[in-house]
Amino acid sequence: MSYTEHVLAVIDPTRERPADLDVARDAVAQGGRATVVVAASGGLRNGLDAIGRSEQFAGSLPGAAAMDRIVDGYRATVGAGTDVGVVDLDRRTVCRTVIRHAESAGVTMVTVPDHLLRTRRWSRAAERARVAVVRAPRLAS
Repeated sequence: MSYTEHVLAVIDPTRERPADLDVARDAVAQGGRATVVVAASGGLRNGLDAIGRSEQFAGSLPGAAAMDRIVDGYRATVGAGTDVGVVDLDRRTVCRTVIRHAESAGVTMVTVPDHLLRTRRWSRAAERARVAVVRAPRLAS
């Protein structure tokens, strides 16, 4: 049985150029798998909805369609066959849910943005994880 790397990258779309995407893209380029989890806060979703309803941007997409475009962009960036999902960052149990999914899906490494791992919820979930959780710094533009 051969080893296939499977990276689960947690992405915060409100931050600049996450390093998680590079790790996921490298895994796919080397024949592995990647799952991208977009951690969307209520503020992000509300902002996308407001833009979609704005008369000023009447021709642009409503909030849900805009989120679909974000998801499609991450899928295209990382590579074909990449699973991409959206989780509610404001839910108290989101970090445990993501880690449990990683453990049950055979993920070899979870990358989480630095600013999330500095929170109590994410750091505790990472400490208890049965899969490697790696801190992903924000990259310079």
